[in-house]
Amino acid sequence: MFDEEAVLIIDSNGVDVTKKMIDYEDDIVYVDFGNGKIYTYNKSSLTLFRNPVLISEVVVKTNFGILNNIAKILKFDSYYKIFFNNGTNKVYSERDLFIENNLLKNPRVMELFNYFSEMASNLTIEDLNNTNEGSFGNLKERFLEKVYSNIRFVSDSSVISNYCFDVENSVKNDCDTFIYPFSFNLSQQDALKKVFSNKISVIEGPPGTGKTQTILNIIVNATMRNKTVAVVSNNNTATKNVCDKLEKQGLSFLCATLGKRDNVNVFLKSQSDFKKYPSNWELDETQVNDIYEKLKNMNFIINKYLYQRNNLASISQELEDLKLEREYFLKSKNYSELKKITFPFMDASQLHEFFLYLNKQNNKSEFFNLRVQLLSMLKFKFLDIDLYKNTIKDILESLEDEVYLKLILKLEDEKKNIEDDMINLNLERDLKNILDFLCCYLEILLLGIIIIKKFMIK
Repeated sequence: MFDEEAVLIIDSNGVDVTKKMIDYEDDIVYVDFGNGKIYTYNKSSLTLFRNPVLISEVVVKTNFGILNNIAKILKFDSYYKIFFNNGTNKVYSERDLFIENNLLKNPRVMELFNYFSEMASNLTIEDLNNTNEGSFGNLKERFLEKVYSNIRFVSDSSVISNYCFDVENSVKNDCDTFIYPFSFNLSQQDALKKVFSNKISVIEGPPGTGKTQTILNIIVNATMRNKTVAVVSNNNTATKNVCDKLEKQGLSFLCATLGKRDNVNVFLKSQSDFKKYPSNWELDETQVNDIYEKLKNMNFIINKYLYQRNNLASISQELEDLKLEREYFLKSKNYSELKKITFPFMDASQLHEFFLYLNKQNNKSEFFNLRVQLLSMLKFKFLDIDLYKNTIKDILESLEDEVYLKLILKLEDEKKNIEDDMINLNLERDLKNILDFLCCYLEILLLGIIIIKKFMIK
């Protein structure tokens, strides 16, 4: 028998046989797996590791979550042997584990942590009340100090490590496919993509701008990437609003309302040891990949639709502003007295350039002198002699209105072209088909991914 804390023996399948070895002779090893039979191995099919390294103050994760109740961790080359408090042990290949080290072991981080902890010891909830009255009740305890005193571990993969070591905030996004089962626009789409490209994101906006919808789309896309999400707030109404909207979309199975002890109890009582889901919700990897391929193609249509819709909104707003600006201009000049002057066919930029030139003249109430007239004819192509029978002031006023009209006409043409393109390309119809597809497959896709935990986004 071998000392399991000193030696690790792995067979060709990566199985730990250290404890099961009972004897060996020459090139043959005898192994007892406890089923009443003795198996023989050739020594060449086994790998022996010695001199393990003790690993301490780490968090160990697998694809299925955090490993708890760990008594000791020994690292044998590319394998970890983990001993649990119940007396059992298990060997993991290093490719199957995620090891997070404790940042507090770093003297620089510990110095920074102690600084914040000391600051917290001088800040009471009463002090916080003076800043945000009523938010914390009448408690007088040193709340933050209590929180800091309970912190023993800070993961080196947490965002605080970026802060401590001035590391770039961006992260690699392993999947460029996004879905939008909740309402969205171009800015919300941009916010969603940035969330999955950065460790910390702050989304700001006044009421009614779609922050909740963005949160809902973040939850769905995170679940699609086999991740979990904690939705937290300083009041229960905000988190309930998120849960209610997920439930309305048929995604209540994603939610566990926690926080208050009553909420936890209700959630735990609603769970059973085994839930039988419809068979069509159990997706294999091929089915999930097929759905992803369709979603990827749909993203092209979504992006085109959003781009066109955003352009349309921008042009419409610019058009309304321009019309309003012209309205005020006409009121200021008394439209009935505005002299009607016919200008040669030119676009708005050419007319505006001529306007700027005339506006530089000193005495605008006079008629054109020979120099100004010649330059106007040669450079700006204003060849109509009758034009110069007007004062510069009259031409400027009429010219300014003509520029407004040209710009308005140009924007109206652009708006109509976009509207025609959206109709001809059937973008509205395509978007409706996409939303119908999402409604049909969203529950199956998300729960399918949850069921087949082995699935990895490619």
